[in-house]
Formats: sequence, structure tokens, C-alpha cells
Amino acid sequence: MILHHLGYVVRDLSEAARRWYELAGVGPFLALEHIHFDTLTVDGRPASFDHSAAFAAHGDLFIEIQEIHSAAPAAAGKFFRAGSLPTLQHLAYVVEDPASVAARFEGHDIPPAMTASTAGLNITQYDLAPSLGFAVEIHPRTDEFTALFEKVRAAADGWDRSSFLQPFS
Repeated sequence: MILHHLGYVVRDLSEAARRWYELAGVGPFLALEHIHFDTLTVDGRPASFDHSAAFAAHGDLFIEIQEIHSAAPAAAGKFFRAGSLPTLQHLAYVVEDPASVAARFEGHDIPPAMTASTAGLNITQYDLAPSLGFAVEIHPRTDEFTALFEKVRAAADGWDRSSFLQPFS
């Protein structure tokens, strides 16, 4: 498993992007508004989750900030901890063999808490908050995943510091 990004839930993407720049020099954040998932489950049941997210490069890692607009059922909202913000929600890893990672977690009685897919991206989160304080998010390495973060890296490399939050294009 390779640590890829840190995922935070924030109240406001623009404000969070500005603070990341002011305090850590991170930017620009590329934003995706009201992300749609083709499939989404929480605790094995269908769920809905409306959120916007923005990504920025930070050294060898990436930072994700998420603004939650709505989540249903209530368990989904609790999983994304929308009540106590800002918060580190997950550490994300890129893996070559997601089945072996799943077997490791399930061998410790930790089933997937959330699964989602859209546009060639597949996400599985394991809720390790009771023991570690955050979720672990697993991404299989796909061409779509790699291309998304190559755009984020390119934006950082050519950033003129004029805008902390930009639309993802």
C-alpha cells in the first residue's frame, strides 16, 4: 500500500483552500462540484452523498478537502463526520491488489464501511475511527485515477498563485 492523499472534511472549500495556502503553501486546489457516484453504499446499503471536493499536490502527497452538502441515510452523515469540522476523515492508499487489502481488513472484522464508483474510479473506505481516529480509503490503481492526479500535479507545477481554488478541467 502506498499512501497517496489525506482527506479532510471542511465547512467551506474556498476558505479551506485559502488556509492551506497561507499556512502550508499548498495549492492550487482543483475543485469538482457536487460529485455524482454511479454506485454508493454505506455499511452495505445503498446511500446518497452529495459533496464537492478539491485536490492539491503537497510534496509527494496530495490533499483532498471535501464539503458535505447532504448524506443519507443518517449513518452516511455520521461516517463522514459532518458535525465536527474541519476534520481528518481519511488516509487514502493506492494499491495494486485491492482484494488482498480487503482480506486483511476483513480478517480483523473490519468490513467496508463505504464503497463508491464513478468514471473508472473505485473507492472503498474502512472506518478505523474507533482505533485510529480516521478511515482508510483504498483506490486500485487505474488509468482514470492516475490521470486525475496527474492533472492536479501539473496544476501545482505551473501555478501562478493567482487563485487558491480553481475548477477541475
